[in-house]
Amino acid sequence: MPSGDQGARLRHVFGRAFRFIEQLCTEAAAIIIMGLMVLMVIDVMGRKLFNSPLSGTTEIAEMTLVGIVYLSISHVQRNSGHIKIDLFADHLPAALRVSTDLIGLAASFLVCALVTSGSAWLALESVRLQDYTMGGVRVPIWPAKVVITVGFGLLTLRLLRDLVVALADVRSAQASDPSGREGDAWNR
Repeated sequence: MPSGDQGARLRHVFGRAFRFIEQLCTEAAAIIIMGLMVLMVIDVMGRKLFNSPLSGTTEIAEMTLVGIVYLSISHVQRNSGHIKIDLFADHLPAALRVSTDLIGLAASFLVCALVTSGSAWLALESVRLQDYTMGGVRVPIWPAKVVITVGFGLLTLRLLRDLVVALADVRSAQASDPSGREGDAWNR
């Protein structure tokens, strides 16, 4: 069992490695966006100038959109960029607001863990079958399914981390003020 210093060091190393992986995936999504833009420009120019569009552009665009969305979803969670409607939560007492946030994080974690597990099985089967689209141009589907699994896996880990940090914040707030009147534990 690691001592306190070793545990803190492990958390620090894991945190840095996880942020590096998130950043790498976000940059991959940005590169995919640039590639998709180039593909679209070539397709439009081919259609307008030579009356000959690029074959398979639609199929390729569909698959690349998966990469753009799922490779950056954990990064969006890290930066609190997901849409959050707090119409009622702003009017709740601090303790109840923290409780609803914890319940929301726990539910999100569980749903994402289930989606990750299910998509992993589908991705493995798709890789095994070497799944391709049907149509004029055959584009592999299995990379998109793998990307969905990776993206949801990262989001699941990010949500777990957020939940653990939120619970630690609540414990810290309770230890510093057992009466619970000090305020919102989130903002520490």
